[in-house]
Amino acid sequence: MALIDALSRCQHNASLKELSLSTHLHRSTACRILEALHRHGYVDRVATGFYRLGTKARTVKNATTDIEVQAHNTLERVRDAVGETVSIARFNESHAIFTSCMSGGRVPLIDLAEGTAVPLHAAACGKLWLGECGVHAVNVYAARFGLAALTSATVTDVEKLLHETRRAHKRGYGREFDEVEQGYASIATLISDCNGPIAALSIHAPRARLDMRWITLLQAHAVLLTQQLCQKHAA
Repeated sequence: MALIDALSRCQHNASLKELSLSTHLHRSTACRILEALHRHGYVDRVATGFYRLGTKARTVKNATTDIEVQAHNTLERVRDAVGETVSIARFNESHAIFTSCMSGGRVPLIDLAEGTAVPLHAAACGKLWLGECGVHAVNVYAARFGLAALTSATVTDVEKLLHETRRAHKRGYGREFDEVEQGYASIATLISDCNGPIAALSIHAPRARLDMRWITLLQAHAVLLTQQLCQKHAA
């Protein structure tokens, strides 16, 4: 979200150098994230090395304002409890977009940048989201976007994806091991407002450190955040 925030503050087309300086990201890291956001329509590249906020990003940013504010303390509490990277993700028709991330600071460090987009079939939160959407949505997603392999462990078979999304929906959390990046894993649960699920709360860690007992903690904080969002909308 840092790059999107920086672009939203600009009254002009912003250069890569300017965005790198304002977000304290290395130029190569900023360039990689901007190009990923450009591919998915969240950033417009107006000239070589110059960018502006895309229509999708403006829509997502407006939609996430409430949850970003409400979720900050939740992210801090979960991060402090487990010592690992935590995140909030929103969803579009093909990807989970990580709009807020906090690093746990443990080595090896998971460098999950705000604005990172991960295909739904690979992300723990994405599989849970697809399970919430139902069988038809999974089949449409697979037919339209394909099931590209990010690693050798990524699910690339639609029947296996259907099985995993059903299971995630039934147990109330998603998980992935080595599917986004070899040696790393994540668990996720959904956050809702009064109209239903709108985002996900996740923990990301090296596979050897991920403790499945954290799911109870994750779900408890997601319930509290859901209650806060519903109370805010009802006020």
